Amino acid sequence: MTIKTLELPVDMTSLWEATAHAWKHEKLNGPASADLVIVGAGITGLSAALRACEAGNSVIVLDANHPGWGASGRNGGQVIPGLKYLPEEIIQQFGIDPGEKIVSFAGRTADAVFEIIKRYNIDCDAIRGGWIEPAYRARSLKALSAKTSQWQARNADVELLDKKAVANATGSEVFIGGFYDRRAGSVQPLKYSLGLGEAARRLGAKIFSHVTVSSVDKQADRFVVETNKGQVRADRVLICTNGYTDPSFGPIGRSVAPVASIQIATDPLSVNLRQSIMPGDISGSDTNRLLVYFRLDAEGRFLIGGRGATFASGLERLFPQLQTHAVKMFPELAGLDWPYRWGGLLALTADHYPHIHEPVPGLVMAMGYNGRGVALATQWGAAISEYAMSGDINLLPIPITPIRKFPFHRLRTVGIEVAAFWYGFLDRIGV
Repeated sequence: MTIKTLELPVDMTSLWEATAHAWKHEKLNGPASADLVIVGAGITGLSAALRACEAGNSVIVLDANHPGWGASGRNGGQVIPGLKYLPEEIIQQFGIDPGEKIVSFAGRTADAVFEIIKRYNIDCDAIRGGWIEPAYRARSLKALSAKTSQWQARNADVELLDKKAVANATGSEVFIGGFYDRRAGSVQPLKYSLGLGEAARRLGAKIFSHVTVSSVDKQADRFVVETNKGQVRADRVLICTNGYTDPSFGPIGRSVAPVASIQIATDPLSVNLRQSIMPGDISGSDTNRLLVYFRLDAEGRFLIGGRGATFASGLERLFPQLQTHAVKMFPELAGLDWPYRWGGLLALTADHYPHIHEPVPGLVMAMGYNGRGVALATQWGAAISEYAMSGDINLLPIPITPIRKFPFHRLRTVGIEVAAFWYGFLDRIGV
């Protein structure tokens, strides 16, 4: 179920792969069975496996590559609570009680990440220095003011910063203010993904690499998962492939739009630069429609990421643009080498909410984090695991919905490129 056609054919040097340990592969040879089979060894699937094992269930995880291979091990590593929407927007969409439940769930997602890291002693360069969303324009700052007041009304540790405070927090003078969320932090995402896998393994999970899934069918009272390495049977099945879900794998593969997100990173900065650029272990994401995200890693490398491209030619143009953007924010970075560049596929949904589907009782699918994957996927995986094994619908953060095709799915790449061009134009003119 890995969508290889969207893996861009360019030379990638991932900072996270360069600084993570190797994964010890397990090979599936012949038939196997478990209480729960999970397809996809990203953060969602591994978090789900860990929660199921904690409850005493037998678990098999299948991945076409290895744990953390996809966007789970290639993202910016920012651990940000919440959803794309403001709390009051969520309540307007779902109603007061369901909406507040979603808001509460989303607000706890960063806590869940750092609690798991502590409980299982996961070595993933975890830093809880907070996250800042700085604004370039008054229009954006007004929206951040509303976000601040709505989260403060729910006792979240957030604050609206003025221009001076943002400059002190980031080391950049280009912003006029910003939203600061102390609940947030960062991790080395590949180390975190592998750490989740190792924790689940210690509790008995079997995690098989290089296994491709061709079908999942209900036969009598169990599911049969057909793979290139043999059949796997289970009482329950979770599909956790997110942006790497193959469109050929039924309707679920056409319910999201995979979008590339790319990053570049420097070598470790000098001590002086570390004290002036993003001091205090803070992470950041700006308020542009085509936003960029940026921070220092645990060894003082500066990294910046943003939207990718559908084709390699476009990607080669976007990598230098990230470098230019970094220097505009932090002129001190001019002239430095950027030896790392990499990317992965995140999954967009048409309504920008994550989705949970259950086309057949016991077959649960969860995906569509819209760029908030580290924190959301951790909590999401645990929730769908609990639901799958118990059947208690109250454990889910949002209602189960029918699978709906992403509008104009065959033309999604063209549509995304057109939208990106338009959003970039609006950002440039300051609208």
